[in-house]
Amino acid sequence: MALESKFGTGHPWIVALWSLAVLAFERFFVICRPLGNVRLRGKHTALGLLFVWTYSFIWTIPPVLGWSSYTTSKIGTTCEPNWYSGDYLNHSYIITFFFTCFILPLTIIIISYGKLIRKLRKVCGVGGVMMTALLKYHSGLPVLGHSLYSLYPCQH
Repeated sequence: MALESKFGTGHPWIVALWSLAVLAFERFFVICRPLGNVRLRGKHTALGLLFVWTYSFIWTIPPVLGWSSYTTSKIGTTCEPNWYSGDYLNHSYIITFFFTCFILPLTIIIISYGKLIRKLRKVCGVGGVMMTALLKYHSGLPVLGHSLYSLYPCQH
């Protein structure tokens, strides 16, 4: 199997999920301003991208180096971590991989958007029009913006 194909299954979804986590944190940071008047700049974006891609490579390399292993998928089209082995090294990698590449970014997303929604609810209490504007402006996906607005409508 070519080394490139071994990174084909895990790497893209790690990048995707961590990119969503970084975006959620960025939105929380921009709207809630936990550090006061500190603004995010282009260098912060570059650092976020560097983090996401480096983190993904770090978690797809261990099977190549001997912690767990890659095997051909059941349908034979791609390689994947060896999910089905009873070996301790495979189990320890899969469990660690699950927490660091799924649970951790998901937790960041939930906490960031939870704090963001709580902040917007406070703003809604002061001036309902501001929440509507913030939800529409800061939503990367129109569906998400409308969903958040329908869950937490402002009373004018």
